[in-house]
Amino acid sequence: MCAKHGDDQVAQWLGISERHLRNVRSGTSLPSADKLWGLLAYDDSAHDEMDALYGYRTVPIDALCSTDPLTRDLIALANEVAQSEDPNSPGGVAVTDHELLDKDEHRMRRVYNTLGVWLERIGSMRRPRAVGGI
Repeated sequence: MCAKHGDDQVAQWLGISERHLRNVRSGTSLPSADKLWGLLAYDDSAHDEMDALYGYRTVPIDALCSTDPLTRDLIALANEVAQSEDPNSPGGVAVTDHELLDKDEHRMRRVYNTLGVWLERIGSMRRPRAVGGI
């Protein structure tokens, strides 16, 4: 945060002096929890470094976050489709051969296989069944 906003600004947000901020940065002092939480009001990424130390991150409440591999693949593919079909992309709204070959083929096949299995299951459930064993 200090690199992004400057020591004077971060110290002001914390309600401490720049000298105190230097002590905080060196680890010899620690501001109160309410002051640390208050930093989020000024910068959404205020806790990123601390969160990363514990394997966490702070995201908006409506963020789409998942550790499920299929969900992550679907989100990544949706993002790739949006980029490839953007009117400002190299091929415009049409995906060029170069763009297609740059895609993660293994990811596309995993999604394709999963969706294919699901569609086959749906199809088998909707097929009319013979009545009376005929």
